[in-house]
Amino acid sequence: MDIRIALTAMVAAAGVASAQNYNEMGDAAEYPGAQLTGSGALDTISGSIDAPSGDHVDAYRIRISDAANFYATTSTSRDSRGNTDDGAGDTWDSRLWLFDLSGNLVMGNDDDPLAVSTFGGGDGTFQSTIAQPSWWDANVGGAQVNAPGSVSNGSDYILVISYFPNDADDAAGTDLAAFTSDFDGLHGLNPAAGAFAGWENTGTESGSYVIALNGASAVPAPAAAALLGLGGLAAGRRRR
Repeated sequence: MDIRIALTAMVAAAGVASAQNYNEMGDAAEYPGAQLTGSGALDTISGSIDAPSGDHVDAYRIRISDAANFYATTSTSRDSRGNTDDGAGDTWDSRLWLFDLSGNLVMGNDDDPLAVSTFGGGDGTFQSTIAQPSWWDANVGGAQVNAPGSVSNGSDYILVISYFPNDADDAAGTDLAAFTSDFDGLHGLNPAAGAFAGWENTGTESGSYVIALNGASAVPAPAAAALLGLGGLAAGRRRR
């Protein structure tokens, strides 16, 4: 598996300063590489994944602007602005992940519990939501597993989308998020796992997605240099 770490400023900051919807241009790199999103508030990030061609994971650097109310979601049940979720007939089983810039898992989610219970078998099924843990408790109500971390105002993170059953693993092949213990939970780091090493890149999905965000903004292009420190992370692979 090739983890692409080349950093590409896809949009000039001045050109998107007032934009609130960001479209993937080309193929966003897998984490730890991250596609830059220019500057300005972010309402949505749109893109696509094509596993048969080797595109399993998309990663985006974001900045938290309203930590108390932060969430990112592919589910219409969580999106108050009326955005669609994945743009592909609501058939995708997405996963959302948030890492800090040192490669540590902050939080992850496989299935938004409200989306599954509300739309079971239809719109929103198996869509994903990550959120500040206090916002999650107040607005989602699902379990928190392995102490998901909090986000901080003004701090940068890497937001990643993958699809089931693609997991982030440590060097021994242990899943960073123990989703099999609670697919509907908001997860922190599995205590049995070590540092991020790579993605399993299982699954054969292809199609588009829309991630709706609240409390986040894009990162101006000059901040890209900080990502170079992640270049030493190795790739890993495991199949269940």
